[in-house]
Amino acid sequence: MTTKRAWLDEGLRVVAEESVGALRIDRLAEALGVSKGSFYHHFGGGMRGYQQELLAHYERQHTYRFIDVVESADQTPTEKLQLLRRMVIDDESEQPRLEVNIRSWAAQDSEVRRVLERVDATRIEYLRSLWRDVSGDAEEAVLMGRLLYVVLIGAHHVLPQLDTKSIDDLYGFVLAPALRRQQ
Repeated sequence: MTTKRAWLDEGLRVVAEESVGALRIDRLAEALGVSKGSFYHHFGGGMRGYQQELLAHYERQHTYRFIDVVESADQTPTEKLQLLRRMVIDDESEQPRLEVNIRSWAAQDSEVRRVLERVDATRIEYLRSLWRDVSGDAEEAVLMGRLLYVVLIGAHHVLPQLDTKSIDDLYGFVLAPALRRQQ
């Protein structure tokens, strides 16, 4: 039997590679090699219930998982910031369109928008707190938290979309002078 997690992972893959419009029970079941009954076993609320759980899974896997790993690392604040950078870049190389497609979905669905607003706020706040630990400057940390996040989100929306190396280069460019000041 396929696990609930497998259904959710497959859903994120579909959203990343295509769009939320491609989320169909029969298609997900076929990709997982199981019957549609397996879907209803795990998601009694049908597709809408699945989508709600998919968004919670997205939030856990693409926000809180990163924070948990970085916070559990016995490293300096600067090393934590660099670890987060590497994790985000690695994630971008695996699912580069996920953020864009989630944001497109949020533009059409107020519930998704509320989830995405919470995700954005959590991510920006975490970047702010990391930068506060690096710089010791609370006002600068607010700006740097926003800037680092906007670099990532904006990189997805320019055409052609920036590849992961280009995004990493931008982070290096933004962070290098600021980190040199801290030494």
